[in-house]
Amino acid sequence: MKKSLMLVAMFLAVPWGFADTIHFADGSFLDGVVSHPDADTVKIDIGTRTLSFAAALVTVETNTKTGDESQVTADVLAKQQEQALEARTDMTTEQRDRVREALTPLWSTDEAVRNEGRRALVELNKSLPVFQYIDTSLPFTKGTVAPELLSSLVELDAARAKDVLSRYTINLDPAIRGKVLELLASYKAADDVGTIADGMIDPDAAVKIRAAHALGICGHKTATPVLIKKGLDKEDEQLQNASRAALQQIWASDATSANLTTSEQWTQYWNEKKDGVTNPINPEALKALVTQDQLDKATASHDE
Repeated sequence: MKKSLMLVAMFLAVPWGFADTIHFADGSFLDGVVSHPDADTVKIDIGTRTLSFAAALVTVETNTKTGDESQVTADVLAKQQEQALEARTDMTTEQRDRVREALTPLWSTDEAVRNEGRRALVELNKSLPVFQYIDTSLPFTKGTVAPELLSSLVELDAARAKDVLSRYTINLDPAIRGKVLELLASYKAADDVGTIADGMIDPDAAVKIRAAHALGICGHKTATPVLIKKGLDKEDEQLQNASRAALQQIWASDATSANLTTSEQWTQYWNEKKDGVTNPINPEALKALVTQDQLDKATASHDE
């Protein structure tokens, strides 16, 4: 009895698989040891090779054929990649080609062309899952087009895009971090002010400037001490200017703020106003979105 129980336990502990054949809709097939790691996936081991396919796109025939690696041709690998893309984007090859073509204007150096391209994507998103395509493509996207794709997501579906933006605040590309902070600011949500303020101590000077700009757009007075201590007090003239403009934007309802220019003036002004602001952000409690050490390690890894 104990031996029987042990055998059952061993069977349950090991992912189950049998020598079978999987058939594709185009009439091709593969022989090998088939297993089902989850309800949506069929995995087949052929010698030392392992391939995975969407369960909904294949049928399984039970037999004793274990197959051989000569079956794993370029066509088979292409089929696997195509199925993976279809599962990831929820679109056929032809549909993905339409989306790729619609994305082409985002590479343009002409801002008007890019803007028109994003408007076209909004229309296409009504008939195809463009948002899903861009979201799943972003991890593999580099260069100047990545920020444009993030902007497109906000225009396609601002609510869904908020979750995507939260994932990219810690991206190692400063152009992406800066764009994310500016896009978060467009929501004008109090919950985002802390994250945007963290950009004021970013290792990248351009991100700091964009963070200051974003705090001005967001418009929350809780960011005032951050803009003074991490902006006006710094030696970077561009950062000072961006921080000053943001402070004047935040306090625009008070006409006297328009005449304030120096850190000392804004500090005095803040000391007079701070009791009327709930939970101002402590500049010394900011946490960098990324560290210089992370950037150095990423650069070293890339150079190897």
